Amino acid sequence: MQHKHIHSIQEDDETITIKFGKKMDEEEKSNSEIVEKSNMETENKKEQEDIQSKDKGTKERFERVFSIDSKKKKPYDEDKRTVDIAFSSEEPYQRSFGMEILSHKGTDVKMEFLNSGNAPLLLDHDATKQIGVIENATISEADKVGRATVRFGKSNLADEVFQDIVDGIRNNISVGYEITNMEKMETKDDEGPDSYRVAWTPLEVSSVSIPADTSVGVGRSRQENHSSLDDGRKEKKTWKNL
Repeated sequence: MQHKHIHSIQEDDETITIKFGKKMDEEEKSNSEIVEKSNMETENKKEQEDIQSKDKGTKERFERVFSIDSKKKKPYDEDKRTVDIAFSSEEPYQRSFGMEILSHKGTDVKMEFLNSGNAPLLLDHDATKQIGVIENATISEADKVGRATVRFGKSNLADEVFQDIVDGIRNNISVGYEITNMEKMETKDDEGPDSYRVAWTPLEVSSVSIPADTSVGVGRSRQENHSSLDDGRKEKKTWKNL
């Protein structure tokens, strides 16, 4: 006699109905276990992909562009092929999540790679077009500006870009970075966009053609009496040459 097990019991005033089912044989049981295991592996794989996707999202690359000003002071050394630049400020910048303000507190900026001697100077953020190297970089908490000295290579492309900077033709510098932490700031204007002070890691500096933020650049620094950014809105700034 085959082993059977009860599926369900239904009872009314006159009858009791009991439904039996055959017990799984070993082959059916094995197939069921294989299907169940496959489903579990699929779910685990999807969970891992979701985690990796979230991790990737936290390491999204961002860019800021700044303008070079070399009219009154030469920020370059033609013999050494170096250029002094300002690559960052606390100028608010509109992102999809709100107004972004790059923190210039020393503990909020990871400068190890930028000062490693291996950080690249690129053309238009193209990793295949390295035109130089970042020799040294600093973050000033006093005037909220990031500065660096970059040295150009001697390839034809690097020489062309360097000469354009010397001639005052190519005047825009951009920094590529990753956000490591975000902190929402209190604003005076409730109707304005949310503002976030972010901790960040600069990864490279580029010579670019189209600026998005002309607040600082080669040969520039922020004055000590710069405007307050507490309301998260972009205000007019005053600049002086170094």
